[in-house]
Amino acid sequence: MKIAIFGGGFDPPHLGHINLVKSACANINPDKTLIVPTGNAPHKKTFTPYETRFKLAQAAFIDCPNYEISDIENSGNSSGGISYTVDTLRKLKGEYPSAELFLIVGSDQYESLGQWKSPEEIRRLCTIVPGPRDAFSSSGIRGTMKRKRYTHSINVAIICGELSKKWGLSPLMSQNAYVAGILHDVMKECPDEVLRGIVCGNNLGEERKVDIAETHERKLWHAVAGAVYARDTLGVSEPEVLNAIRFHTVGRAGMSDVEKIVYIADKISPDRRSDTSQELRRLAFEDIDLAVYTAIKAGIKKVLKKDGRVPQYTMDGYNYYNNKAITVKKECT
Repeated sequence: MKIAIFGGGFDPPHLGHINLVKSACANINPDKTLIVPTGNAPHKKTFTPYETRFKLAQAAFIDCPNYEISDIENSGNSSGGISYTVDTLRKLKGEYPSAELFLIVGSDQYESLGQWKSPEEIRRLCTIVPGPRDAFSSSGIRGTMKRKRYTHSINVAIICGELSKKWGLSPLMSQNAYVAGILHDVMKECPDEVLRGIVCGNNLGEERKVDIAETHERKLWHAVAGAVYARDTLGVSEPEVLNAIRFHTVGRAGMSDVEKIVYIADKISPDRRSDTSQELRRLAFEDIDLAVYTAIKAGIKKVLKKDGRVPQYTMDGYNYYNNKAITVKKECT
């Protein structure tokens, strides 16, 4: 039996982590892939509670082969509560005495292996599988957002996982929803001049072009900029992820399942307190299209109340999902 092991703070888990595990497992072909959120790591502080990081890992690694999220480091260990890799490997060897263990690490971790506790024993207990260092980093994602915004983003990512499961998305689509969810607000706290420059540059292609109404509304800029940042800086190439980030504020007609889930997850994050959010939380798990329609309708009403301009994307989305809602209503009567 082959067991691949990948541990980390996962604060948050990101596409670099996911791709590293997939690439390594393609070579290892494991019978089981254990994803191990660190408990109390000796060299890296985590900012988010263990239970939240565990849920993030559940959503993030869903498309990895034969995966299982392990809580083996949740309660600390015999080394004064510190979660040392060697202790985790000893436990796993005790649970799976006949298994061949493979420890997946990034290239930066591999280079510092000599500084870990009992590195020679680690090498005896497992085969170390190094992978490339990715442009992504957890601290790089956290560093773009203030604490409140980061908390919102991880809440959205977790809800994306819950909604993906509820509506039967494939593992890859569920992964895409998670990635878009964790990144949807990555540029929200960027300076106005930077956001304005990206929006005016409008280099997302015809499908994602910027509506004239969006150029006049600062609170919509971060969605355009977020898609550009994800593509150009973080190397995200999956169109479904880029679209979900791009349209999570304005919506549009005919959104994909991933887009709808990210759009609604943003509206029903626990940090949202409005009456509309409460209603959307119920609808999101009963009728996702009706939830989208209700959210778009509420958004239009809010904009018009302030004499604002409604983007054409939003109006198209209203008409599209209004028609779907009417069709469903007729079918039920």
